[in-house]
Amino acid sequence: MVVLGVRGMNPVQEFFLGSTTQSLISSSDTPVLAVPITASIEKLSNVVFASTLQPEDISTIKKVITLLEDAKPAFKVVHVATKKSEEKSSAVANFKEQLNAI
Repeated sequence: MVVLGVRGMNPVQEFFLGSTTQSLISSSDTPVLAVPITASIEKLSNVVFASTLQPEDISTIKKVITLLEDAKPAFKVVHVATKKSEEKSSAVANFKEQLNAI
């Protein structure tokens, strides 16, 4: 996992530097966590994992759950699809089944 600190920027800086962060997130083969410099965590209560429903997401989710084991946050997995299809519904059902086995 790559953890990346992100500073507050004005819109012009964000356009140029923010695109670097976005590019890293989009192209990285490993999970990327971008943390704003202003972030403060007293208690980690919720974690959201954006999934592409790939098999490697399951192993990454297991690693994240293990990493956060002491905090015991609520863990949610989301997937955004542009259109519904039988194939996608089947993939979601299969992914849910694998998640339930964790």
